[in-house]
Amino acid sequence: MHKKSSNGHQLTKFNVDVAEYGYGTHITEKVDVYSFGVVLLELLTGKQPIDASFGDSGHIVPWVLTVVQQNNPDMNDVLFDSRLLEKATDLQKMQMLHVLKLAIICTRTPPLERPTMPQVVEILRISQIA
Repeated sequence: MHKKSSNGHQLTKFNVDVAEYGYGTHITEKVDVYSFGVVLLELLTGKQPIDASFGDSGHIVPWVLTVVQQNNPDMNDVLFDSRLLEKATDLQKMQMLHVLKLAIICTRTPPLERPTMPQVVEILRISQIA
């Protein structure tokens, strides 16, 4: 699925991963925040944002939300990239959970419920100290 943005760049489902584009919403900071949240999920899970293994949606965001809502005691093993988990200290695992929460907040629907990028930076700064 390709279409042209207002500045003439070609957009694809794979490099612009925001539901709002399908509704003709203008590009805003909240769209950037959503994309940043998806990148965080990619880093934490080691998975691509679009994959058939995610079930009906095929998208990382609903898959992560489903796993988190199931409240599985093995959630960390399901969600986080095993290469990260095997080397992570307990503090680093706690920080990974903070980043996961931030990623979920960044991908909220509707966009008005998402933080601004300065707020995202502050949340990351705080979770680094924790």
